[in-house]
Amino acid sequence: PGAEGECVYSYWDVQVRERRVGSVWNRWYGPVVNVTGDDLNWSAPVISCYLPGNRSIAECDVEGLVSNAIYDVRIKERCEDFRANSPWNVQLLLETIAAWALEPQNVLLANVTKTTSYLSWEANDPRDCIFTQWEVLVKPSPVLDWIAVPECSHDSREMVDCTIIGLQTYTAYDVRIREL
Repeated sequence: PGAEGECVYSYWDVQVRERRVGSVWNRWYGPVVNVTGDDLNWSAPVISCYLPGNRSIAECDVEGLVSNAIYDVRIKERCEDFRANSPWNVQLLLETIAAWALEPQNVLLANVTKTTSYLSWEANDPRDCIFTQWEVLVKPSPVLDWIAVPECSHDSREMVDCTIIGLQTYTAYDVRIREL
């Protein structure tokens, strides 16, 4: 902000614009849209950053952004007399973090035999995950090291079941499942 006396503070005007747009794939790997001036539209002022009467609070959370995307952000101090408004302070190419796929639901172990068990699960919201395969790991409960289960590492998101082989009799197991 400028010197306090130059402006009778009214509110902070914070606006954003997305620079990498399109599908999930494009947000991660697509080209960054090249802009000059106002080639891409800026958002309306961010309400959570409005803060009338609170000039000393110079931070806020911008909600509603897309995860794993690139944005420009600009801020301006608005004054009661618009002629005293500050110029825009623009920060280019700020990145939001990726949202990982939510963990699978309704995991079921059934048809347990001496050395095998049937495993099934339901895929959850993938959010920003570009699916490559399921990762299934098992370990005997008291052991620390996880063991990959290749017979369950499907490369189709729709394949959500398998039979785990090579288990030891009379052993309790822990199971992990996630999208890669």
